[in-house]
Amino acid sequence: NVEDDTEIYITGDFNLPNIDWSTHLVDSTLGTKGSEAANILMEFMSNNFLTQVLDQPTRGSNTLDLVLTNHAQYICETSTSDTCLSDHNIISVVLGYDTRRNSNYGHRVKEKEDFDFFNLNFQEADLESINDKLSSIDWTLLQDLCQPDESGERFAELIRLTTLQACYIHTPLKTPPPQIDQRPRICRPRRILYRKKKKLKARRNGLRSMNPESHQLQKLEHEINLLAFEIQQNINREISDKERKAVESIKKNPKFFFSYAKRFSKLKSNIGPLRDKSSGLLQRNAEQMAELLQNQYSSVFSNPDNPDKKNTLESANPPPATISTIEFTQEDIIAAINEINAHSATSEGEIPAKILKACKDPLSQALLLLWTASFENGKIPTAYKQQFISPIFKKGNKTDPGNYRPAPLTPHTIKAPPRVDTNTP
Repeated sequence: NVEDDTEIYITGDFNLPNIDWSTHLVDSTLGTKGSEAANILMEFMSNNFLTQVLDQPTRGSNTLDLVLTNHAQYICETSTSDTCLSDHNIISVVLGYDTRRNSNYGHRVKEKEDFDFFNLNFQEADLESINDKLSSIDWTLLQDLCQPDESGERFAELIRLTTLQACYIHTPLKTPPPQIDQRPRICRPRRILYRKKKKLKARRNGLRSMNPESHQLQKLEHEINLLAFEIQQNINREISDKERKAVESIKKNPKFFFSYAKRFSKLKSNIGPLRDKSSGLLQRNAEQMAELLQNQYSSVFSNPDNPDKKNTLESANPPPATISTIEFTQEDIIAAINEINAHSATSEGEIPAKILKACKDPLSQALLLLWTASFENGKIPTAYKQQFISPIFKKGNKTDPGNYRPAPLTPHTIKAPPRVDTNTP
């Protein structure tokens, strides 16, 4: 019997060629004895929620050596190679974390800036005060102060910094996470129990050395065991309270729930390790993996400056008229902001969706000025043309960069104009 979260990895030569692992069906025509053993294995795997992850042959055309696990999501890659030591191939299994380390495997995250939205705890923000602060700003005056600003780059940055300043005034900072080697904080009632247990152990040890036959030893042992049980109960209550708080926050603050759940995952990142096709080596370093993903995405993206590209308008009939201007109002931008999910992610350093929705009246005025000038000049701020890419694993081999789909993190301030355009009759 094992615990629910125990990892199970079973490998070996099972010598069951009558199992088709692509369909998980047993071929009974190869013999009754082999079929009985195969059915027993399949039943054992079903009862223990095991998955066979090796899909390459290990001897001839048969998969006789197997790798069974109840955590298939931790398997990044499996491969087989010939060897002169046996007629079976050598099996190589790559996990998504390093089991030899005491600490869980994970990437080093870029250090946060001193003045950034990321540092603020928006769950305790005074949204009404932030909205009042932004409502008192004359956005037209700020736009005039940014001139000349044909591309809108200066005004867009001023909108971001002004909003960030208002948030810093009315929002507390996040509590810094504990260091890896830092001892976890213990609540006061449990500290009292630990001190009582320590004193009782000292009395027991002293009495045992001076009078091993004393009848008080049994009483002290009983009191120590009761304190140990009470400490364990206190720990269980604390864990239950944290889990209940995380579950209750799913609707209001889903980020807190997923952040809590990820603390118990051994995979600190769903990316990699990635294999460098040029050298054949696995890369775990975050910068090297980012470079491999960048090369992969660049190889499949089309180049707009390529002179060999086909002119798709040659056979198409041009429209009889062109759009000379697009008119939209502040109400249109507010309606577009309302369609944005309050918990959706944005680009690094940009205005969070929660602040954009809570302060939509004053910020819609600024965005109306920004995008009206943008349409008139035919230019978009450079910062809005750049996006952070978040790789998302699709399927297949996790070490192959081609199996990760690029998901762009777009600033919410640039999502409003397309929504207005699609909703404008």
